[in-house]
Amino acid sequence: MFDCRRIRGTTATFSSSLDAYQLGPSIICESSVENTRFGRDKPQITMDDLDHIVITCLLNGEIRALQQGKPIGCKAGDVIMTDLSTQARFSIKKCHALHLFMPRVNLREWITPIGPNDMRIFNGKSPAAMFVRGVLTSLIDIAPEMSANDALNTAGLLPDLIISCLGSGYEPATPTAPKSNLSTRIRTHIENNLHRPLLTPALLAEETGVSRSQLFRVFENAGGVETYIRKRRLHRSLHVLRDPGQRHRSIGDIAYELGFADEAHFGRLFKKHFGLTPRAARSATSRGGALTIDIKNEGATTETLVDWLLRL
Repeated sequence: MFDCRRIRGTTATFSSSLDAYQLGPSIICESSVENTRFGRDKPQITMDDLDHIVITCLLNGEIRALQQGKPIGCKAGDVIMTDLSTQARFSIKKCHALHLFMPRVNLREWITPIGPNDMRIFNGKSPAAMFVRGVLTSLIDIAPEMSANDALNTAGLLPDLIISCLGSGYEPATPTAPKSNLSTRIRTHIENNLHRPLLTPALLAEETGVSRSQLFRVFENAGGVETYIRKRRLHRSLHVLRDPGQRHRSIGDIAYELGFADEAHFGRLFKKHFGLTPRAARSATSRGGALTIDIKNEGATTETLVDWLLRL
């Protein structure tokens, strides 16, 4: 996700730790980092193709960032909103922080418009920052004890609650790149049209106004256009199956709504991808316990945070 190096001019040892928990389509993390420079440039953004908004609450320490050539300082208590589709550089001598990762496709566009967007920093003494700090601190404390139902119910409210608070009365800064970010625009179109069975690469190219070669380049790292659409449908179906408010619906109805040809075909794809049947996923959630799934990460021998974020 970031190019990490030891801070120049120091012989101090690099150290870091990270605890992470998934809350529906979001991930909350607690990190401790010392003596590290982080960089995220165009090649890295293109390679991992992350399009997430990150809310960081700095509990202790200090972060020095560089944005558009201008230095920015963040102190303990401040809250930072970062767009992972934007280039960024950070320098940290010692820092203890909480982070909330949210896919942009799961957020309302008026809150996080198609980016990339500039970093936003909220003074730790502002009501918005104090509210967000309290929410994230409470979440990281209770996350290990939350059942699947608790996590899902919390996740349904969390992104809009926090981003709406931070966005109150704020005029978005001029984007650091053209607003019509191609990858984000196409992904948003896919997300809004998962219910259409005939959402083919040819139709997608026509409706988004790009060539098929451009379309295939955008999804090259995701295994191709059709693979990306299938995975998004499967992950959307998992969220629906885990939603207590959707228990009255049949599995077939959910499959048809998300563009699958029939329930049997959907069941086979779901089990291949998650390692359990749709019915088992729904039953595990209804019992209120933790839901353990085994997502198949084709071609990979190890799991990374980037892989996890791309599956949300």
